[in-house]
Parts: sequence; C-alpha cells; structure tokens
Amino acid sequence: ADSRWLIVAQRTDVRFQLAESIIIESVLPIILGLPLEGLLIWLIVGRGLEPLRQLATEMAGKRSDDLSPLSDTQRPHELNVLTDSINALLRRLDAAFEREKRFAADAAHELRTPLSVLKVQLHNLLRDAKSDYAQLQSLQAAVDRMGHSVEQVLMLYRMTPDQFAAKFVQLDLAGLARNAIAELYPQIDAQGQQIELIGEQALMSGDIFAVHTLLINLLDNASKYSGRSGEIRVHVGRAADHVVLRIEDSGPGIPTVERDRVFERFYRVGGDRHNSGVTGSGIGLAIVRHIAEMHHAVIELAEAEYMVRAS
Repeated sequence: ADSRWLIVAQRTDVRFQLAESIIIESVLPIILGLPLEGLLIWLIVGRGLEPLRQLATEMAGKRSDDLSPLSDTQRPHELNVLTDSINALLRRLDAAFEREKRFAADAAHELRTPLSVLKVQLHNLLRDAKSDYAQLQSLQAAVDRMGHSVEQVLMLYRMTPDQFAAKFVQLDLAGLARNAIAELYPQIDAQGQQIELIGEQALMSGDIFAVHTLLINLLDNASKYSGRSGEIRVHVGRAADHVVLRIEDSGPGIPTVERDRVFERFYRVGGDRHNSGVTGSGIGLAIVRHIAEMHHAVIELAEAEYMVRAS
C-alpha cells in the first residue's frame, strides 16, 4: 500500500494571536470588574463604620466641661460594649471632679475658720502682751505661714481640672499686671522696694483668676527674695504671635542646677531653712507652671528673670 503523510501546520503569529485573545477574554472582565468591586467594598465598609464615625464625632464635639453620658441613639449591638464603657468612664470622671470640688470647699471651710480664729486671738494677745511679745510674734509668723500654705495647697488643688479652658475670655495682661502690683504694693512698700511696670496693652485668651494668681505668685516671689530696697521690673508686651511677660528682680537669683527643680511641688532651694530666712511652702512656682501649661504657655527661668510666653 502507498504511504501517505498528512501534515497540518499553523503559522506561529496566528497561534500567538489566538493565545492573546484567550488571555484578554479571560482577564478583561476581571480588570473591568475591579473598580466596581472596590466601590462595593468601600460602600459596604463605609456603611459598616458609619456608627463608629458618629460615635467619634459625638465624642469630638463634647466640650471640655461636658461629662454627660453619650446619647442613646440606635447603634449596632457590637458598639454597645464600647458605648457603655465610655459612659462609665465619664460618670467616674464626673464623680471625681465633684469630689474634688467638695473637698476644696470643705477644706477651705475647715482650715480657714480655725486659722482665722487663731489669728484674731494672736492679735489680741500681741496687743496686750508685755514680756512674751517676741515669742508671740514668732507664733504669729508660724500661723501666717500655715495660712499661706493652706491657701496655696487649695489653689493648686482647684487648678487641677482641665475644665478651665472652657471659661477662657479675652483679657489684657498689662491691666492684670497693674491690678496685681496694686494688690501687693503695701508689702512692696513696707520693704522699701521699687517696682516699675513697662508695657502696653497685651490681649490674650485665658482665665482671669488663674492669670491673676500667676502674677501674684511671681510678684510675691520677686518681693520676698529681693530684700529691703530691692528693685522689681515688670515687662508686658507682644513678640510675633504671642504675649510676653517678664519679671526681673534684684534678688540673688537661683543657681542653674536648681532651676528645673524649683517648679516641683514643695521643693525649696536649700530646703525649709532657706538662706534668705523667707518662709514659704514651695508650691508657688508649681502653681505658676501649672497655670502656664493650662494656657499653652512656656515659662523660662533665666538669670534673675522669669519669662512667660502665651499665645
């Protein structure tokens, strides 16, 4: 029998074109479907996270003094545990702040009343005293120190909550400085000291009582440690976008190694028996730093000067 061969062939370019078309037909629907799938996933995830976004918006919208529980809006069951935990935390914080307020009020009453009575009795004894006059004066100085310490501790305690920021108003730092100088002028004049206020109107946002307390503490320190016939200069002004307060005195200053520690509570250079003989509780500068931080300010202690910058 005759042998016959049947040869079938195809051009390479045709085969490659066929393979390419098969690949495109297989992959193209997937590529075209990806944006749609991404959109669907975005919508589904976004809808699922919407309650969490609402919760975050509600928390961000709360004022610093608003410790009320979160509203009872309809939320997914999965968020109930988180919402209940946040509400429990807010209730504990509110209770803690209320306890602080009651403590401050009760402590002020319980401590100030007997001290006031003691001061009156000492005044009467000093008026009638003859032989024990020096001893009674020492006792009166100790009572005055105790009263000052009580006032400073209570003031520091009241300054703790962050809720003061909600009460900030526009105030004139130069005007408050004048008022503080007038309040302390009898003490300054009794020491034969000279005080000078240099500056102009300097408006800033803050709490009037807190800023007044800061000024009183700084001026009181400057007066105490300047000694008799000392000099105090108060500078108030603006620099760029912030207010600058600088208080300088002719006192001995604070050693560089001690400048960080003097802002700690109850710390005094040299301990309780300060070389100057001035009584104090070591709380004044701690209060000053706390007030500065509360106003987003920076306090710097340099050679014979305090510098506070507030926006």
